[in-house]
Amino acid sequence: MATPQGNAVARNPSPQIDGIIQGGRWSGNTLTYSFWNTNGVVWTTFGKNAVRSALSTISESVNLRFQEVAPGGSAYNNSSDMSFGMMGSGARYSNIAALGMFPDPAAMDRMLAESTSNRAEYPTVEGDVWLNPYSSVFSTVNAREGGSGYEILLHEIGHALGLKHPHDDGANGRPTYNALGVSAYDNSRYTVMSYNSVSTSKSWGHADTPSYYDIAALQSIYGANPTAAAGNNVYSIAFSSASPQDTIWDVGGVDRIDAQSLSVGVNIDLRDGAKSSTIVNPTFYDSVVVGPGVVVENATGGSGNDRITGNAVANQLVGGAGNDTLTGDAGDDTLDGGGGTDRAVFGQAASAYRLLSTAQGSVLAGPDGSDLLIGIETLQFADGSSVALSSWSAAAFDPLRYLASNPDLIAAFGADLSAAENHYTQLGRMEGRSVAAFDAASYLAANRDLLAAFHADTTAATVHYVQSGWAENRSLTFDSAAYLAANPDVARATGGNAAQAVAHYINYGWTEGRLTAPRTASNGALGLPGGGANSASTMETPAADTLLPFQDALATEWDAASPSALSPDLLNDADSSGHSTACLCALCQGLPISLTDWTTGDVTTSGLTGWVMASDPAQALLSPDGSGDVLTAGFFSAG
Repeated sequence: MATPQGNAVARNPSPQIDGIIQGGRWSGNTLTYSFWNTNGVVWTTFGKNAVRSALSTISESVNLRFQEVAPGGSAYNNSSDMSFGMMGSGARYSNIAALGMFPDPAAMDRMLAESTSNRAEYPTVEGDVWLNPYSSVFSTVNAREGGSGYEILLHEIGHALGLKHPHDDGANGRPTYNALGVSAYDNSRYTVMSYNSVSTSKSWGHADTPSYYDIAALQSIYGANPTAAAGNNVYSIAFSSASPQDTIWDVGGVDRIDAQSLSVGVNIDLRDGAKSSTIVNPTFYDSVVVGPGVVVENATGGSGNDRITGNAVANQLVGGAGNDTLTGDAGDDTLDGGGGTDRAVFGQAASAYRLLSTAQGSVLAGPDGSDLLIGIETLQFADGSSVALSSWSAAAFDPLRYLASNPDLIAAFGADLSAAENHYTQLGRMEGRSVAAFDAASYLAANRDLLAAFHADTTAATVHYVQSGWAENRSLTFDSAAYLAANPDVARATGGNAAQAVAHYINYGWTEGRLTAPRTASNGALGLPGGGANSASTMETPAADTLLPFQDALATEWDAASPSALSPDLLNDADSSGHSTACLCALCQGLPISLTDWTTGDVTTSGLTGWVMASDPAQALLSPDGSGDVLTAGFFSAG
């Protein structure tokens, strides 16, 4: 047997939970119970089944197991932890419907004393529940699940497990809802421990499970059931003034709240603690409540005008027929309006979102996720604006770029664009995959052979990467910072913009033979122009007697007086000595050039500092380090 323990439960930081905790509890998680025929009243099978059902529904959400045992001892001094007895017409408490006893010996001593009873009469009263069979609440109608008698049964068992009324101190000095400032929650919609029914202007069915804060409070004492409803479950909404209020406890799976059978409007809300109701203006009937910490993923409305709200995970919200309003909340959701004129509501201003058109529907991406819109006519935003979806200009989804942005999908689908688009709408947007991470211009710039083949054709470059480049492990990144550092004139012209630097290189720089990185001792005194395998940034100073062609494709001699033929972006940019910077850059990059206007001893800009014109007829520049290295028209030789 478990042992009742007084004041064994600490105060709870949640006022709604704290206000219904009495302080007593049982020492274990398995409790025995028995039925006693008392005061001349015999338990019926119906009555016993009602008790068994109530205990079972509590154990579905709370880590408690209830074990029925045969009666032992006497009704008021029995061997089970909990005893269910009857109060007859002559019993001491025959004027009340039911009575549940706290698992708190000190509190029960005080209660017995106040009622002029004593331990001699009731030695093991803790955890006992007494019902009055003469009360109409325990008729075969009211004591069924969802009836008033069944709710009272849950209430009294709550006392036997350690819960108190929100309006009193539980004979233990514990705070009330009023003292805690949460008196608005003192009604049966939130806790079956309340004496207050809900507003008479609306109608709610009675609870057929513990209510939201009852579950939360009992779980704070005994723990949660870790295995209940772990599969894919459907929770249906019914329509009736007698529809019970069912608080969901669900620990896993992909679950759905369903109202497809209804023709009246429904309000479905998947957020923690939210209540879903049928809507028959002006009356609301609560039917399903999302329990503490429970995640329900999906919802389906009926044929009426429904309001459906999602939660922070990826939801599938289906409105069905009628004019529905769907709110995805956070997460990557699918909002399917179905028939009628439907509205999707978003939590940010319209400017925070971008629309992408796919074969399966429009995808609206923003701070609160990427939502697939199907059968939606109007978009409503937090800034108060409403926009017809048909009037919003949408960018077309590019499945080719999506593949290139996600190489693992190339491995899975090859170049199958249809499969790529299906993957994005069904999985990729929910996984947060990028649709535009691949930078075709940077890919071209990083691979000079592709520039030679495709020039600035970014579509051809993307196709190449998907079909070949990813398998060849080609470089995707062009070092624009290094390019700008090697070409100060480009840095000035672009303002240091990385994207413009890449564009300059693929449109001008590579044909001009520009360096892609500053010259260093490790990449050669002058380095090599271009990127890829012949990048200056990867070249070491060549060994003796090694000749390296700079730019065979640019064998055209470039006269210093007419630099515009090869460098239209650098016109009118001259150094302090009056020499064209274009000409100097040509020298820096090893382009063939007429040197007739240069004289012996002429010192150039920083790119060629120390390099001087030789006096011999070969028209070469001599290295400043005395090594004998020379720059000739088209070749660099060491030794």
